[in-house]
Amino acid sequence: MLKYIIITTMLSVGSWSIYATATRFESSEKNLIIKTIQEEFKEIDIAILPNKVKDAVAKDFKNATICKAYINNVNEYKLKLKDNKTFKTLYITEDGVWINK
Repeated sequence: MLKYIIITTMLSVGSWSIYATATRFESSEKNLIIKTIQEEFKEIDIAILPNKVKDAVAKDFKNATICKAYINNVNEYKLKLKDNKTFKTLYITEDGVWINK
């Protein structure tokens, strides 16, 4: 009888840990989906970039030209710059603050 009580207890504790693991996985999966959606950039016309963004590029990359510009849903910009013969992809806020990504 004691043997059955021990086995039953072990099975119930084991099922709790399986449930907790599954819950953590679902939560991290949702975070991954949310992060992916936030980082999705859409191409925009360079002419509509905020002046602070254009000024930051002119100040920090004097010889560079903006080839392409993208924006995401939190108003962060992804810029493709051409500096002489090299290309750079940089990220900046709408206030002209550079972002490390």
